[in-house]
Amino acid sequence: MVNLFKDTPRLRHLSIHGHFFSYHTLHRKSAFPLSNLTTVVLEETLDAEDWCSLIQSCHRIRYGDFLFDMDYFGPSGPTDLVRLADLEVLLLEARNTGNHSLVAQLANLEIPNLHTLRLGADYKAQLMSPEAFGFQHFHCLQSLILTCGWLDGFDGMVQLFQRTVNLKELALTFDSTNYNVSSPLFKAMTYAESHIILPKLASLRIHTSWGHRCNDFYPNVLGDMVKSRSVSESPMGCERLQSLTIALDLPPRDESEANEALRVVLLCSTAGVTFKLTNSFSDWDKERSDRRAFRGMFDDQ
Repeated sequence: MVNLFKDTPRLRHLSIHGHFFSYHTLHRKSAFPLSNLTTVVLEETLDAEDWCSLIQSCHRIRYGDFLFDMDYFGPSGPTDLVRLADLEVLLLEARNTGNHSLVAQLANLEIPNLHTLRLGADYKAQLMSPEAFGFQHFHCLQSLILTCGWLDGFDGMVQLFQRTVNLKELALTFDSTNYNVSSPLFKAMTYAESHIILPKLASLRIHTSWGHRCNDFYPNVLGDMVKSRSVSESPMGCERLQSLTIALDLPPRDESEANEALRVVLLCSTAGVTFKLTNSFSDWDKERSDRRAFRGMFDDQ
């Protein structure tokens, strides 16, 4: 069956669900015209050899969605520089992350047109590392989605955000492993701080995981951050925050939490920021639909 696709030079979109790459050795890359593919979605677990070989072969890729098992990975990705001039959207999910950094897997990739990056893991992972700083295109990113707890927590996020100077959209997940990062992170994102990070940010989405309540994610420092990024107080040369979405898996449980949520709604209203409070399940559905929409952008190209 593999040989069916060897002579399909017009094949542009490849989506595989299963264990194709797990059960075949990597002369399997000749089973598809990888150099012609513009969309690659592999919802299965790749090891380091698979990932490096694939990404080096997909010269025209514009949209990539990959799942790793980092038990089989080294500290960084391909050893030789790989140029992917057309890649615009890259979604990476990892299992068994250990102390490896997902960003480090991009260190030897030249991706000058990458505008959307999603990084996620099944548990806590290292976000940044010495190898991760080898990636030279943080400044290209306009949309960033971080969907797990990070071992380096606040420090790793700030190190990343200091480099994503053109980021317009940010989505963060806080769960039991990292929700305590939210307060120092929002403080660092406040324009009143001496070192401004994320000066172009227009949209912020906060996704909470099981068991967290409004009071975990509505500290005063969040209000200060929103206010500092409002129409009237944004420093010259910095964009104002236009929308804030908070997805909770549970509604407010008592009057104090409801009042706290209302306070943020009123604050956002007076600051000129569109505020939306939803639940984590609908936010998860939105992410899935966003991924389908991303893929759809490339279907006819």
